[in-house]
Amino acid sequence: MKKTEIPPTTAYYFDCNVVIGVGVIDAPMISVKVTDDGTELEMTPWVRVIRHQPCEGEHKHDRKQVLAVDIVHKDYFEAYVKTKVLPFAENFAQLALKHAHVLADGKGFVPRMGAESWTGIEARLQRCSLSTKPKRVTAVVKNLCKALAKDQKPSK
Repeated sequence: MKKTEIPPTTAYYFDCNVVIGVGVIDAPMISVKVTDDGTELEMTPWVRVIRHQPCEGEHKHDRKQVLAVDIVHKDYFEAYVKTKVLPFAENFAQLALKHAHVLADGKGFVPRMGAESWTGIEARLQRCSLSTKPKRVTAVVKNLCKALAKDQKPSK
């Protein structure tokens, strides 16, 4: 979390903001669908453009961003807000309240990512604590402690 966004320790709540990139155009919007028989053209009221871009970061996983921008035709904008933006905002607000502790701490843990990496992530999200450390890390720490204890025993 950016330092400027961290609430003071005396705060009883914090603001949670989401930015939705939207471009509104007044031009024909035509999508292309590739099929086995060739291509099909059709008018479309909106598209989501996904952009992968590099950014600064210490770890290699922190050096990329995935951004989305919705491009919406001006005549569809009101319907887009009603059918896409408002339902998303309601769902986001409910999940932000449900997981406020994770958002406030900026730390969370999702178990079983190896087995079920793309399903049920939100339902498994939990506050990061000592009890949620990955089993492998816990096993390594236990083995190190045993090895250190063995080395410190007096020899006969």
